[in-house]
Amino acid sequence: MAQPSQSTNFSDNLQPTVRVMRLYKPCMHVAPTIPHLQPYSGAQIRSNEESSSNLAISQFLLLPDSFGDIYLGELFSAFISVVNGVQEIPFKQISMTVRLQTSNATHDLYDSRAAKDELAVSLARTLNPNETMDMVVQHSLSELGTHTMRVTVQYLDSKTNEMKPFRKFYRFNVSNPIKIRSVCTDVGDKYIIQCHVTNITKSILFLDEVKQYDLIS
Repeated sequence: MAQPSQSTNFSDNLQPTVRVMRLYKPCMHVAPTIPHLQPYSGAQIRSNEESSSNLAISQFLLLPDSFGDIYLGELFSAFISVVNGVQEIPFKQISMTVRLQTSNATHDLYDSRAAKDELAVSLARTLNPNETMDMVVQHSLSELGTHTMRVTVQYLDSKTNEMKPFRKFYRFNVSNPIKIRSVCTDVGDKYIIQCHVTNITKSILFLDEVKQYDLIS
């Protein structure tokens, strides 16, 4: 679950909480274990079964504490939730908007789960204590560099009867997954160009297609 890089609050009163988590398939966490050879006993077997059942989830399913590595060409997907953790205080007319900013463009993000004939925006509603409202946003990453996802939440202050906005900013960097180095060799009346493609990520990449273009001067 990613933490906001910074936030802008327009009210010192109690307000909802924003939680953001990137949706992707992380690597399975495996804790190496070395079995110990001990004499067989029924009590020992029962003890091992009980301990494994209690620790199975915590050993292998770990929530990421950041967005992780993000590369050019990926489909960025994130789950955004607004939580009312304030007891006995409902937040009325609460709404949420999400915008992704890059160095060259700004993109408004909407709930990707909405049907084509439905409105894919967060409508104003009342958020009672212990209730949540959420959305799943997606964006195809086509630019390198720093990206900033801004989550804006507005709600009606029950004391002043005024609309109170606050924002959370989540920054992540988009890197290039491959490195290409070209070598040109002069062979008589022809030129041979050799390209070296290097995987600079931490995972396996699969080349789906390689195209060759003939440049005529």
